[in-house]
Amino acid sequence: MKKIISTVDVETLAQELLELSRTYEPSPPNVLRAEPPLITKAKEVIAVAQGPMDHAIGMVSQAMETAVIRTLLYLKAIQTIPTIGSISLQDLSSITGAQAALLERLLRVVVSSGFIVQTENGEYAHSTLSLGYTNGGSMLLEMLYDEGLLALAALPRYLEAKRPDVGLVTVYSLNPQRRTS
Repeated sequence: MKKIISTVDVETLAQELLELSRTYEPSPPNVLRAEPPLITKAKEVIAVAQGPMDHAIGMVSQAMETAVIRTLLYLKAIQTIPTIGSISLQDLSSITGAQAALLERLLRVVVSSGFIVQTENGEYAHSTLSLGYTNGGSMLLEMLYDEGLLALAALPRYLEAKRPDVGLVTVYSLNPQRRTS
């Protein structure tokens, strides 16, 4: 059983995080490197500070954001945002050929996480993170998402097909009309 973390433990981790922040140097865009100690320590703070529901919501939110980023890359929306300045939703729609309403819903997700910036006049601009996905910087995410994440997402269904005696318990599996096994 995992030990309960005290406030002192959180304060200690926060102090360690502060110390690491003093020597942190961000990596330039399009450079792949090992996770910096600052990020590792920040994840430790989050892990002890969040509850199980926070963790579950965070995982789903991260998966949604990843799917949205991959979709925006597919639509060429991220690549269409100028590297300097901003672009209106209508111009983005016109250039990419994607419906403005769809782009607006997708962009809402990545604006809320800070991946894309929405200006005061409602236009869209790059953040430091999204800028790294331009000029070929998106290839790693595209490969990992298309070849890895999609296969992993199908893993529970695959296992259920191989081992129907174990079953996959979901809110839908409680409905006897939906279950086939």
